[in-house]
Amino acid sequence: MLTEVQKMLMISRGEAAGLDADGVIASGWPWRISQVAAPALHVLNARRRYSEQVVEDVPTGKVIDLHDRRYSPRPADEIAEGTLVGVTVVCHHPYGLGVWVDGVDQFGHVNVPGISDEPIGSPENYPPIGDRLRAVVIGYNGSQQLRLTTRRSDLPGLTARGAEVFEQIAHAVGAHIADVHDEHERWQVYWTAISHEDLRPLIREAISEGEDRVRQIVVETLKYVDEAEGRTWVDLIQSDHDRAFAEQRLREWALIREIADRPRKIAIELPELTLWCQRRIIEHATSDLVLSDVAESGSSKRIRHAAREKLRGRWKGWA
Repeated sequence: MLTEVQKMLMISRGEAAGLDADGVIASGWPWRISQVAAPALHVLNARRRYSEQVVEDVPTGKVIDLHDRRYSPRPADEIAEGTLVGVTVVCHHPYGLGVWVDGVDQFGHVNVPGISDEPIGSPENYPPIGDRLRAVVIGYNGSQQLRLTTRRSDLPGLTARGAEVFEQIAHAVGAHIADVHDEHERWQVYWTAISHEDLRPLIREAISEGEDRVRQIVVETLKYVDEAEGRTWVDLIQSDHDRAFAEQRLREWALIREIADRPRKIAIELPELTLWCQRRIIEHATSDLVLSDVAESGSSKRIRHAAREKLRGRWKGWA
């Protein structure tokens, strides 16, 4: 988990170089890092802290359990019962798992019966700390702590028709699927299929039949469709948070295509554009007018350097 935090810090240093405080915040990196750092911090605190005064082989500091409401008060906004969320396992207890709920800054609990449809004999059989799982919100208990379940039988999934449609998509792209309920295998198939216009109606049908990787599918699809069709895909997303992200990507792709087709000066707009958008502009732009603006006013050293290299005909893509 710490390795992942370190990796994100190193990447963010390069991408946020040269930005002021507002620019760093707008880049989204502080929030993205917090979503990885928070569960890692919980794991460290739950194992005790090392002394800051003396060298210790074994930490003897106080255990700070972020499930304890003294350290992790419940946020004002509750997650609705039945909501599907992503979680990271951060600790094991005799009574179940402690998890960090992605994107909402809350810790939650999965009691032993809610971990799996199969019997769980002991904590040795729990999902490992650091594992990322899907979970469904059960609600809040009397002490106002979030409760969830990770049992497959409780998770939304493809209907029988959805599984049939997915298998058609997989066959069309030549993929062999061992488990139609494995979301990672499904995503690899969708990622390959999305670029095939004739398969997109089947992908839409799979979404209507219980496919839950809707945000990833929609965001990837926006690369291949125009703004009008992209809007119909964005409208498939139920979550307000995920829809807002997809709507931003829809606007960004519209701008990228506009600039590629009808080049113009964009220096005044660059501070408001995400680093992701500026990278795509460099990839798609062929006009010296556009690239010169990015080379001069891009929001990071890496962005400006890439634009200069493309102007000189030496750019070979993102390393």
